[in-house]
Amino acid sequence: MNPTSRPMPPMPGAVTTDRLVGTGNADAAELAKFSALAHRWWAPESEFKPLHDINPLRVGKAADLTAVRIGDVETLPMYDPVSHLVNAVSREHVSDVWIGGARLLESRQLQVVDSAALASRARAWQQRLA
Repeated sequence: MNPTSRPMPPMPGAVTTDRLVGTGNADAAELAKFSALAHRWWAPESEFKPLHDINPLRVGKAADLTAVRIGDVETLPMYDPVSHLVNAVSREHVSDVWIGGARLLESRQLQVVDSAALASRARAWQQRLA
């Protein structure tokens, strides 16, 4: 293994992607299929081991990551975390989001947008358009 790489541990409750979802070009069935494979992707001796050997994860490499709460009452009971992420978890369970290594959402609060200023502008346009 490359000394600058390190294996990532299994991450129940997280799904990563390197492309935008919701741009109209993401196929929900494909996303579900690859989300279901996620738990095997991180297993050190899975069928994906050759891919890790060719392109190892490196410290400092930017990635997109979404963290979700999977212990809320409406998401219980949970028998299969991957299936649960695809079928039971929705946007209100998203707690944190990193894009390109930058944390954009922390504890459900946007970090890069002034929400109060945005709401004020929306109300001003509402009055203007009414």
